[in-house]
Amino acid sequence: MEYPKIIAVDFDGTLAENAWPGIGLPIYSTIVALFKEQSMGAKVILWTNRTGERLDEAVAWCKEMGIVLDAVNENLPEMVDFFGGDCRKVFANEYWDDRAVVMPPVKLDQLRMCCTYCGYGLEPSDCFCGNCGRLIFKPGEFERKERLQ
Repeated sequence: MEYPKIIAVDFDGTLAENAWPGIGLPIYSTIVALFKEQSMGAKVILWTNRTGERLDEAVAWCKEMGIVLDAVNENLPEMVDFFGGDCRKVFANEYWDDRAVVMPPVKLDQLRMCCTYCGYGLEPSDCFCGNCGRLIFKPGEFERKERLQ
């Protein structure tokens, strides 16, 4: 079974300018991008820290703006079925949030490994730290253990 793209979108600072506990002005660049994604079949989860009356206000605001919400702070039913339960973390293919940190893609040959014990620079093939002598990992494992004397 093929599932639709799922976007979990934050409210304050992402859909509307942050004016907590009120609601700020719409952030139209996000709203337009969301409309485009929905027109291509994406489902949208409102993913916010708001609760109670403040959450109700945000949901009503989304409706007024024409944003169709498929879920609010919960997983879509098809994902609950897929995972066999409703876990605490909302599953999505993309998380849109003003506080998100986007990690740039890195090629494996650009990585610089360091010993987690002393910070000494390592090569990808190293199993032992050349500085402190500790076992970094056994070939085929990523379990950290001290080197046996």
